Amino acid sequence: MPRVLIIPWFFYKSHQLNRYIALYKKLGATKIDILHHNTFDILTPKGLFNFQEQGWKKNIIPYDIVHSFSGGSLIIPYLSHNPNSHYINVFDSGPMFPSIKQTGQFICNFTGVPLHAQRPFELMVGANWVLQALYYNDDLSTTITRLKKTHSEEIHNYFCDENKNNLTPNLTPNRTQYDNTIHKYYNWLKNIKNATVLIGDDDTYLDYKSINFINKFTNSKIYKFPDTTHLNLYKNHPQKYEHILSIIRKN
Repeated sequence: MPRVLIIPWFFYKSHQLNRYIALYKKLGATKIDILHHNTFDILTPKGLFNFQEQGWKKNIIPYDIVHSFSGGSLIIPYLSHNPNSHYINVFDSGPMFPSIKQTGQFICNFTGVPLHAQRPFELMVGANWVLQALYYNDDLSTTITRLKKTHSEEIHNYFCDENKNNLTPNLTPNRTQYDNTIHKYYNWLKNIKNATVLIGDDDTYLDYKSINFINKFTNSKIYKFPDTTHLNLYKNHPQKYEHILSIIRKN
């Protein structure tokens, strides 16, 4: 019987998780835990770095399934210092990415600002991240140059060399704690196998291009839910959702 860890979305309420807990109990889970978090701890690279320093620091993640919702996926690489932990990843309305573009997009969606006005929010996020990077980086010019590039480049161009047909991180010899924190997430995504990605066709929060790009190089399965927005997969398609999780449970 599976042991399940649920990592909620940004600004979640505990009672909103009850339907998922009930579903996993129905599917026979013997252990269901919730990893509670503060959204601001994981919404920026600085917060991710702090989470990494103060996280579980356990040798092995003691679960069979790690079910993350939306931005909760950003936490997973920092739960364990052992890269050989074995568990199934379920990305529900995710994964999300620690990029200026997607963070700006998330703020626009969450606050109801039209996406055509996203650019000012990206500039705001970028300025905030520059200040954070300066705290961790001794090389001021390198920091500003790299962060300026992220305003106009897609995630896969910034972190990866697509021409080599693989996910090779674009690393410089002089990496910083700030850069390493972001890189660790993408390196983890590169190495996951057999993840299950659940996404809605009408989800304006997600970066589909980056999800499809990363999925090309893993043995992951994407399930799409028609006419469904962010975090409404189970609500709109309960039977399909339960069927998929039952398949995962048996693996």
